[in-house]
Amino acid sequence: MNRQKTVELFYTVVKKFHNAASNRDPKRSTRNGQNLCLYMIERHGTISQKRLAAELDIRATSLSETIARLEAKGLIQREPSAEDRRTFMISLTEAGMQEMDRIRKLRMADDVRLLAPLSDAEIETFHAILKKISEYHKEMK
Repeated sequence: MNRQKTVELFYTVVKKFHNAASNRDPKRSTRNGQNLCLYMIERHGTISQKRLAAELDIRATSLSETIARLEAKGLIQREPSAEDRRTFMISLTEAGMQEMDRIRKLRMADDVRLLAPLSDAEIETFHAILKKISEYHKEMK
């Protein structure tokens, strides 16, 4: 099997997943990068802006604009850290939690539809392959 064709096919599928996410939500008020940011905040509960930038693998200055937009929409709140007043801790607001629930429901419907051609065994294999690739690249950092 040709590796280059496999990589090209992978990117084609990723683009289809991405486009499905972009097109599924008529009430969409956030962009994909903002959604990823919300997801990471939800996953951690409360997280420092510096750690969030590291988790998202972006510069803190790039994250500042996203944080400001999410805060203006009332989806997150920033508070100075109790340990270090120069550090801001970020968490979801009630509206942010509701938005994440709404996004998750839409995403689950997409996931079912996009993975429909695969059997349960193929999904398990696909998951194992993606996990292996992800873990390899984590070690490379």
